[in-house]
This record gives sequence, structure tokens and C-alpha cells, in this order.
Amino acid sequence: MRQNWLEWVVLAVSTAAVVGLVGFLLVDGVMDQGRAPEPRVELQTDEAYEADGAWLVPATVTNDGDEAAEAITLRAAATVDGAEEESEVDIDFLPPGTDVDVTFGFGAAPDGRGHGDDRRLPATLRSMTSQWADELAFTTDVARQAGAILTESYERLDRIDYKSKRDVVTNADFASERLVIEAIRAAFPGDAILAEESGEHAGVLRDDGSHNGRTWVIDPLDGTVNYANGIPFYCVSVALVVDDVPAVGVVFDPARNDLYGATADGPATLDGEPITTSAKETLSDYVVSLAVIGRGGLARERKIAPLIRIHRRMGSAALALVYVANGRFDAFVQNGGLSPWDVAAAGLISERSGAVVTDIRGRRWWDSTLTGPRASVLAAPPAQHAAILQLVDSLKTTPQTRR
Repeated sequence: MRQNWLEWVVLAVSTAAVVGLVGFLLVDGVMDQGRAPEPRVELQTDEAYEADGAWLVPATVTNDGDEAAEAITLRAAATVDGAEEESEVDIDFLPPGTDVDVTFGFGAAPDGRGHGDDRRLPATLRSMTSQWADELAFTTDVARQAGAILTESYERLDRIDYKSKRDVVTNADFASERLVIEAIRAAFPGDAILAEESGEHAGVLRDDGSHNGRTWVIDPLDGTVNYANGIPFYCVSVALVVDDVPAVGVVFDPARNDLYGATADGPATLDGEPITTSAKETLSDYVVSLAVIGRGGLARERKIAPLIRIHRRMGSAALALVYVANGRFDAFVQNGGLSPWDVAAAGLISERSGAVVTDIRGRRWWDSTLTGPRASVLAAPPAQHAAILQLVDSLKTTPQTRR
């Protein structure tokens, strides 16, 4: 692991009983070969206080860079009542757009306990206030409610209809979508809606005839064939797109009670805890959600298979794509057949986890001008995204529209 001094910091203390508390911060972590650290980690200090016989110095470390910081050790040194001491706190992972509250412990308060304890106190990660915090909370709640409808009807369906040769729709799809749409209309009446089953719903126009730029993209049940056949791999996907950029995304897996979420200015999370994409360095170790559709698709998959550990098709693109966000899948590749509601939430969450997400040409993964099942997605950790992109291209894989 490379090491580098980040900055010297004076810990400001107003408590009179602490004499000359002066400290420094050393960050041991992944630095960029001697250049200015990216992401930038800042320390914001507060005042020391007495608790449990020790002097505690709270601080906030902020990552306002574009990349995650990993394996960070914060070390502070101080002179407390004439005795030099050190304290340190470890942070395993600090996603971009987050901060972490830490506390350094030094010596003892004037109750007779000795100095010199090396106190390690836990660091509690929290997201910085997102401009989409209210929408994320709303989306989280409504996705869970929609998931409850799916759970209630699981393996007890009243009706299954065929939308196409491969696609079915159930009464649960409609009930879940109806709940989400009604909730959005009540909470955000001016917003537009794009839903898989009922299509587009216009929002309230401004006086000048323009739209407010906000569209909710809903898949009330992704993986309907799985669901209808009692296969527990399906999900609810709800995203908010603002000015043609995904801003909020939630994917809820009712079968496992897993809720993935992210905002465009915050970390990817699973059940509220930050997650990160796979750290595997070798492509041959990758487990990949792989679907190469169209003529010659299976032959192309067979050529890819020897280069990875194994590939899978799970039957729910949104859930498979969001699995890239916490490494359940190391990568996701599908060369078409994806609709906006399949990728809007899961693509954002995977991207905020640190994965590189593009279409199979290496361009932006989200394109609001695409209609129908025309989108393609390639999501993978930075270490292997380019290699997979080159591999897919070398096989002359082209975007397809047929599922």
C-alpha cells in the first residue's frame, strides 16, 4: 500500500485543562503515485470534550472528490498535560460525496487515570445532505410498499396475460404500478411519469408551457416471468430523472428484503449501508451477468465464457445490473433489449458504487431519446471495464432491439 502525507492539522481546543493539544493527520491509503490525492479528503475539527475519563476530539473527514477513498488510517498526535500521545481511526471505505464522523481519544481526564492509551474509536459513516434526500426517502418507502404487494401475491396470482412471445404481465404488475403512480401524483403532482405497463403520464406544465424536467421511471415488477413461475428473482425499480439525468434510484428485492439506493450526489447503498463494486483484479475471476441477444448471440457468449469464471442469465435485468453495485455480479453485459425502466435506477446505483457504466459502444448508458427495448449496458469495475468493452467489440457485437 502506498503512503503519503496528506496535510498537517492543528486540532483546535478550547478546554483549559488540555495543555498544548497539537496534532497531525496521516492518511495511509490508496494515493495516486505521489500526485495530489484523488479523492480529496478533508478534516474538519471540532472542540475536545471529556468523557469516560479521556479527552475526546471529534472530527469530520469529507470526501468531496469524484472517486472513493479506501483503507484510510487517520492518525492524530497530541500533547495532553505535557504527555505526548497518539490516537488513530480506521476507515475501510469512503465513497465520493460522503463524510465520516470520527473521534480521537487521548490520555485521561483529571480523574487520576494514566496517559498514553492508544484509543481506537469506531467511525460512523453518513451521507452528506443530498439535494435529492427527500426524493430518495420517498422512493425508498414507495418501493417497499410496492414490494409488499408483490410478496402478498407471490405464487397466488389471479391472472397471467401474454404481452409478447417472451413477456407476460400479471395482476401484481398492475397493482404495484398503480400504487407507485398514485404515491407520486400525491407527493409530486407536477412530475411526469414513465411506467412500463401504463406508459407516459404527463406532468403539470408551467405557465410558459414547459415541463419541470422531472420524470419518474417505474418498473413495478422486473422479472415477471420469474415471478409468475415462482422463481424468487424479481424486483421493483423506481428512478427519478431530472433534466435527462438519473438523480435518484431505488431497486427493491422483496424476496430477500434487499433495498439498493443511490442519488446522483451520494453513495450507493444496500439497506442504508454504503456498498462498492467488485474489487477483483483478474477478468478470469469474474462472474458476469451476460446476455448477448440477436443472431449469433449464443456463439459470442461461448467465446466470452472461457475468459471469465462463469456467466449467468437471471431473468431480471434491473436486479442483475444492481448486483454489480456490491459485487454479487462482477460485471453486467447486455447488448440491447433493455427499456428505460430496466436500467434507470440500477444503472445509477451501480455507477455510484464505483462501477463504470456505459452502453456497449462505450458511450453514456442513459439516453432519454431511446424508446422501447433499445438500450444496451456494460457495467464493470474500472479495472476491467475497458477490457470487457474491447472484448465485446472484437466479437462484432452490435446493439439489438429484440428481447
